Amino acid sequence: QVLPLCIRLYNDVESEVPGQVINNPIYTPDDNIWAWTMAKLYFNSAEFHYHILGLVGTQTIYVSALIQCMVNKSLSVHHPVRQLLSPHLRACLAFAKRFEQTFLRSPLLNQILSVSSSSARKIMTLAYRNFDFANAAFKHDWRERMKQESDLPGDH
Repeated sequence: QVLPLCIRLYNDVESEVPGQVINNPIYTPDDNIWAWTMAKLYFNSAEFHYHILGLVGTQTIYVSALIQCMVNKSLSVHHPVRQLLSPHLRACLAFAKRFEQTFLRSPLLNQILSVSSSSARKIMTLAYRNFDFANAAFKHDWRERMKQESDLPGDH
C-alpha cells in the first residue's frame, strides 16, 4: 500500500509584496490528526477536480471531438481510416456538446464539484494547454518509467 509521506498544498508561490512570507506548510502523518485529514481531503478533492475536468473533459472529450472534425474534413467517406474510426468517433461531437451544456453551463457543476463554472473553465484551459499527444501514449509512458523496453509485458 502506497501512503503519502507529506502533503504540501500549494506550489512554491512568491508574494507580490516584497518581504511578505506566504504560509505554505507541509503536513505529515505526525501532525495533528485533523490537520493531516484536512490536507488529505484537500489534496483528494483537487485531484478529483483535475481528473474530471482536466483529463476527462479536455483530453478525452474535446480531443476526440477534434479528431472527429479532422477526420470528417480531411478524409473521404470511402477512406479506410475514416471507415475504421467512424463507429468510434460517431458520438464525440454530441457528447462534447452535452458535456458543455450539462457541466459547464448549468448549476449541476456546482452541486457535484466544489468549483464554479469559471474555475472549471480555467482548469480545463490549463489542462488543454499542457496536453501533448506524445505524452498520451501509454506504452511510451511505461517505457519511460521502466527505462527498459525488454521488461514490458507482451513487447517483443
